[in-house]
Amino acid sequence: MTPRDRHDTGSTSGRVPWPFWLLGGLGSLDVALHAGVAVDGWRTSPTWNPIPLALDVGEGRVAWPFSASLVLGAMALVALAVALLAACRPGRRGRHRAAPLLGKRRDVRSRGVRGARRTADRLGVEAPGLPVARAVNGGAIVYATWEEVQVDVWGPRRGKTTSRAIPTLLAAPGAAFATTNKRDVHDATRLSRERVGRVWSLDPERLIGGEPEFWWDPLSFVTSFERAKQLADALAGATRKPEARGDAFFDPSGAALVANLLRAAALGRRPITDVLLWVADPDDPAPVTLLRAHGQPLAAEDVDAEAHAPHDQRAGVYATAKRLLGWLADPAISEWVTPPSEERVRLDLRDFVRSSDTLYLHSTEHGAAAPLVTAITAALCETAEAAAKASSHGRLATPLVGVIDEAANVVRWPALPSLFSHYGSRGICLIAILQGWSQGCIVWGEQQMAKLWSAANVNVYGGGVEEERFLSQLEKLIGDYQRPSVSSSSHGGRRSTTSQTTRQPILDVADLRALPAEHLVVLPSGSPPILCRALSWWDGPHAKEVAKSIDKYAPENASAG
Repeated sequence: MTPRDRHDTGSTSGRVPWPFWLLGGLGSLDVALHAGVAVDGWRTSPTWNPIPLALDVGEGRVAWPFSASLVLGAMALVALAVALLAACRPGRRGRHRAAPLLGKRRDVRSRGVRGARRTADRLGVEAPGLPVARAVNGGAIVYATWEEVQVDVWGPRRGKTTSRAIPTLLAAPGAAFATTNKRDVHDATRLSRERVGRVWSLDPERLIGGEPEFWWDPLSFVTSFERAKQLADALAGATRKPEARGDAFFDPSGAALVANLLRAAALGRRPITDVLLWVADPDDPAPVTLLRAHGQPLAAEDVDAEAHAPHDQRAGVYATAKRLLGWLADPAISEWVTPPSEERVRLDLRDFVRSSDTLYLHSTEHGAAAPLVTAITAALCETAEAAAKASSHGRLATPLVGVIDEAANVVRWPALPSLFSHYGSRGICLIAILQGWSQGCIVWGEQQMAKLWSAANVNVYGGGVEEERFLSQLEKLIGDYQRPSVSSSSHGGRRSTTSQTTRQPILDVADLRALPAEHLVVLPSGSPPILCRALSWWDGPHAKEVAKSIDKYAPENASAG
């Protein structure tokens, strides 16, 4: 991206030079005195020239009318009220020195509610879009439209949950899901979301508590070998340690074996736990028999070949397959994906994407439930895409909103960077939130992390990051401005001045590292970067309802109820 050139508006933005204050004060005295003269009925009127008038009043040559004091007091009260209103405007609080150089009002206007509503009207969606933040210049809310996806990078404890995850979920016009490693998103949004649809909370690690109320069959997604491969690849990414280097032979071979076994179980209407049993016993003929019985001889031969491969090869491939499926051995997790003995409703993703329901997916960072959370996230997005392709105009009539918080910890989905940009055109509006650039590089690799960032239509930097390389790239994306400077010199008793401009970063690495907590930088595609203030839920239209939801679902209240 070519840096955008901006002109410096002065380092004293917002300050008024003292001569203007002096002239304003004299003018106010002038107006007040003449108004007092008129009210008190003086026959002679003093001069209107403010400086001689001030001298005449000061030296006693002109009396000060009583009514002039009242007028001056009223003017002072009006000025104070105007100053307080200006100070209380959302766009003025916490104003950063770079604000005049980032996102002029005309730039903000194109990303505001009117621009977003034009897109929403064209797509037939009532809500204008997803709120991102409030621009410092002018105070307008910046929106992401229903055709856009977002990527955020925020340091820890910067308020990304309160100002991004929660408001985004509350703004969903239809079905929505959120991945999270804490209960705060669930507690804050559940009351609002259960008023528009059913709430599904997948919580194998008991972060919220309570017994499972539903179950999901991963094999219901495996309707083809392509989908079996997608599910196996998602499990491979979720179960591989972020720092681990994959094996060029065993990793793809193990994933291919799992894909074939998943397909065999789906065709035979077996529970997914049978796949783990088959991996534990390579000599079990059941998967080969099922594949052949359902007209899949090539897949059957592949499974049979792996089962009868040389010892070292077989051991390596099956060990990789066990890693992909090891989470099924935990009863606390497997009960969410196997037919229950008691009566529990089954989550059907095909129905979900056309509903106004909400799905909360809970897992701690690198927790035991992370493979399941990754698998259901991938299956949900792919199911939504299939529904969009079958819909008019190739997109969901009512957008699906997905908040993928802790994207590099909870949802280590290898295909996400490649699929991300495509989802926006399908009405699948995702926001991926990371705690740092390097976090994404560890999981997806540097090139794929750059691909994910570039695929987003709206990028948000929320501060609190210490990574110099990322901040240096961000500095270049934000761009430069032309800073004027004046130098003077003296030759032979004659003094001359020279003016020139120098190129300076609008926000350099140090500025970005020290970005105040109340500020964030929004980089919308096709528009200049915008300096914004966070839109915390307590400043939004759902504040009272969120407070009630937290009161109702906070741990102490939930346990008491």
